[in-house]
Amino acid sequence: MPSAKRSNQPGFMAAQAAFTAYIRNPEEAPLPPDCDARRMGIYRQLFYSNMEGMAARTFPVLKKLLGKEEWHGLFRQFFAGHLCQSPYFRDIPEEFFTWLQTQPVPPERPWQVELAHYEWVELVLEVSEEEPQTQRADSYTDNLTLSPLALPLAYQWPVHRLSPDFMPTEMPVAMTFLLVWRDEVSRVRFMELAPAVARLLQIVATEQSVKASEALDIVVKEFASAVDRAELAVHLETLIDKGIVIPA
Repeated sequence: MPSAKRSNQPGFMAAQAAFTAYIRNPEEAPLPPDCDARRMGIYRQLFYSNMEGMAARTFPVLKKLLGKEEWHGLFRQFFAGHLCQSPYFRDIPEEFFTWLQTQPVPPERPWQVELAHYEWVELVLEVSEEEPQTQRADSYTDNLTLSPLALPLAYQWPVHRLSPDFMPTEMPVAMTFLLVWRDEVSRVRFMELAPAVARLLQIVATEQSVKASEALDIVVKEFASAVDRAELAVHLETLIDKGIVIPA
C-alpha cells in the first residue's frame, strides 16, 4: 500500500499544479483534464475575491487612488505571478507589499510603495501579539525605551496626505515623519512628527535604554538653535503619557 501511494504522488502533484495554474491565470494555462470550465471559473472567482478583499481592506487608499480598473489589473498580476511564502491568509497583504516592491514604479505614482508600506503597518500592529505597557515611565528616574507597539516612520512622500485631489509627482524637499502605534484599547493611531521629535524617538528606540536627559541633550546638540529643550521635553512627556515611550 505505501508503495502505491508513492507511485500516485507525482500524478496528484501534476494535477494540483495544473489546477492552481488555471486558477491563477486561465488566459495562459489550459483547463485541466476532466474539469468543468464553469466550475473552475467559480473556484477562481472565490480564490481571487478572498485574496483581493483582504488586500483591499489593508490598502484602501492605494486602491482608491488607482481606481477600480487599475487596482484589479495590478492585483491580478500579483495573483497570477507571485508565489506566496506564507500559508496564512492574514499574510496576503505582506506578500502583496513584498511583490509590489519588485514592480516598476509608475511615474504618475512615485509614492506608491511608500503608501502601501504606510497602510500595511496598520495591519502589522493590529495583529501583533505584544501587549501595551501599563506602567508609566518616569522621565526623571527611569531609563526609557520605545514600545514594541510603536513604529516611527520616515518617508520621502507625505503618504498620510495623499488623496484623489493630492497626488504629487515632484518629490518634496523635506522628509515626512510619522508615528503609528497601538494604544491601550487596541486602536491603531497615527501622528505626524516634527523632525526633532522623530530624532528623539529614534534615539530612544536605538539605545533601547536611555535617560530622558541624555536623549534630549543629543537632539538639542544636533538641532542647535532650531529646537527648544523645554518644548522637546513636553513632547517627550506626551509620548510617555500615550505609552509610546515606556520604562526600559
